[in-house]
Amino acid sequence: MAMLRVRVGRRGTIVLPKRVREQLGIEEGTTLELEVDGDKIVLRPPP
Repeated sequence: MAMLRVRVGRRGTIVLPKRVREQLGIEEGTTLELEVDGDKIVLRPPP
């Protein structure tokens, strides 16, 4: 998948594009793990 840009909202929220949510099976209420890796942010579902 190509690099995508998302905007950070006033309260620090981001919106994942629909095609990304659909591809990964992410829906409202899904819990994700967030990791900071150097200058990157990594989001993934918990194991």
